[in-house]
Amino acid sequence: MRKHDDDAPVASYELPARSAYTPLFSPRMDSLAFVAPIIVAFLLIPTLWTIPTDSVPYWAWVPLVVCVDVAHVWATVFRTYLDHRELLRRPSLYLGVPMGVFAGSFALYRMGGSQCFWTANSYIAIHHFVKQDLGLLFLFIARFGQRLSKR
Repeated sequence: MRKHDDDAPVASYELPARSAYTPLFSPRMDSLAFVAPIIVAFLLIPTLWTIPTDSVPYWAWVPLVVCVDVAHVWATVFRTYLDHRELLRRPSLYLGVPMGVFAGSFALYRMGGSQCFWTANSYIAIHHFVKQDLGLLFLFIARFGQRLSKR
């Protein structure tokens, strides 16, 4: 049975013959972006001994969740909102999408209630977690000057 073109692998590419690591920004910045959250997490371990197991106070939630677990969000802010050229290149995307997501989330909560909002949020989060690794892979492939194409 013949396979359709849509069943072909997503990518057919070869990376250039390079043995050295090619950084996204610079070796120092890449190392900081990948290693800093791990170091911060280890430095925060002693604070875990003081946190009650039945609830997490705000003073612990902010550094543990916002600063460490959401590090990829800060990387996105660095890459888009703090890069003046990139922000000017696609202003409607970078300003419109957050406002649209807020408006949609607010409407979902108002119309469907708390359970509907958090269920939808959970499904979106699962999709996001699955796609994160693929996005990182695409960044490195693009850095090598390659593009993914269906063949």
